[in-house]
Amino acid sequence: MEINMEIKIANGILMESGLPFLGVERFEFEWKPNEHAFLTMRGYLNEKEKYHLAEAYGDKIKLKLEEGGVTLFYGYLVDIRVDHVGNTREIKLKAASGSFRIDRKLESESFQNQEESYAEIAQKTAKGAGARVICTEGIGISIGKPVIRYQETAWQFIERLASGLGTCIVSDIMTGERDFWFGMRNGESIPSLAGEEYTVDICRERDGGKVTTIYKVKSRKFYKIGDRTTLNGVEWKVCGVKAVFQKGELTFRYLLKQEEIIKPIYLDCFAGLGLKGTIAEVKNEQVRIVLDIDEGRETGQYFYNWYPETGNSLYAMPEPGTRAVLCFGEREEREGFAMHSLPNTMKGFRYYRNRQLDTKEGNMLHLNEQSIAISKEGSRSVCICNGLISANSVGKFRICAENEVRMSAKRIIMRSPDEVNICQE
Repeated sequence: MEINMEIKIANGILMESGLPFLGVERFEFEWKPNEHAFLTMRGYLNEKEKYHLAEAYGDKIKLKLEEGGVTLFYGYLVDIRVDHVGNTREIKLKAASGSFRIDRKLESESFQNQEESYAEIAQKTAKGAGARVICTEGIGISIGKPVIRYQETAWQFIERLASGLGTCIVSDIMTGERDFWFGMRNGESIPSLAGEEYTVDICRERDGGKVTTIYKVKSRKFYKIGDRTTLNGVEWKVCGVKAVFQKGELTFRYLLKQEEIIKPIYLDCFAGLGLKGTIAEVKNEQVRIVLDIDEGRETGQYFYNWYPETGNSLYAMPEPGTRAVLCFGEREEREGFAMHSLPNTMKGFRYYRNRQLDTKEGNMLHLNEQSIAISKEGSRSVCICNGLISANSVGKFRICAENEVRMSAKRIIMRSPDEVNICQE
C-alpha cells in the first residue's frame, strides 16, 4: 500500500496516507537531536473504503501545510491499532522518521586509517546502511586513532562518533527517506520569537560545571531544528521541536539553546574486551592487526603497541600471519593494544592455564595443565603427559650425558620400522 489519499485534517493542514482516513482528532510529533522523530495520531477510518491493515506497516504517512506545501512530518508507519467504537472505526497509529530504519541491525567493524576524517567515516557507515548523511561537522578533522564499531547499529555508532566532536546527529523528517545530519543542521534565520509565550530554564551540569540557559517557546509558526532566531538581543538555535494538534488547533513548542553540546558517549563493554585478528605487519615493538570483525578487509595502517603478558622480559615479537588479540583496558576503544598470540588451531575461548610458543619454522613449546611438549620442526618431539614420557624422531635418536644415562620404569617401549640398536660409546 502506498500514499494515494490526501485529506484535509483542518484548515491549512493536509495529510497523505494509504489508509482511508475519515478525520483526525489529534496528533503530535517531537523532533530532537540524537533521537528519531516519532508521530502519534488518533483518528477515524472511512467505513465505506476497503483496506488491508497488515499491508500498511512500513508504508509512509505525510503531514504538510497547505500554504506553500511545507512538510511537517514524513515517515514510516511502525504501529497501527484499529478499534470498533459503535458504528465507527477508531485508529491509533505511530510513525517514525526514516532514520529509524538504520537503527535495527547490529554490526561490528573497525576504522584504522588515522588520516580518515570523522565525516568520511560517518558517510561510509551511512552508505552501508542505505542512508544519506549531510555533514556539517567533522569535515577535514582526522580521527587520529582507530575507532571501532562493536555490536552497534549504524545510528548508534554515528551518534557515538559525533559525540567525540561534542556534537550531535539530527534525523530528517521532511524527505521520508533514511536521511540525517552529522552535526547540527544549518538552518535559516527566522523572525524573533520575543513576542511569543515562553519560559526560561537555567540549570547547572551535575559536576558543577557550565550553567545552561534554555528557552521554551510556544508559537503557531513552524520552524525547524537548526534555525536561528533572536530573543532578548541574543542569538539562539532551535534545538527541539514539538508539534501538537488537538481541537482543530496546531501549536509548536521550541527548545532554544545557544549551542547543542553533547558529552562523549562510550561503550562500557570495551573495558576488558578482546577482539581476535591476524598480525599483518610488525614494526619495532608495534603490530598492525587485521581484525576478524572486518572479514579480511584492509582497514588502515595503524600500529598498536605490543604488550607481552610476561612484561618486558622473556618475550618475542609475533610474526606476520600470527593470530593475536587486540585488548582494551578501558571503555575508550581508541586506547587498544595487542597483548598475546593465539595458536592457529585454537577454537573457542582462550584457556589461560595453557601456554604455547610456536615459531614459523615449526618449532613449538606447549606448557599445558596436564602435559609438557617440545617439538623441533615437527620431526622430533618429547612429551611428558600423565606420568608417561614419549620421545619421537623421524631420524636418528641419540641420548647423551656427561656421566651415566639410566632408564628405570616398569615398562619401557622402543619402536622402529627397521631395528633398534643400543650401544655404549
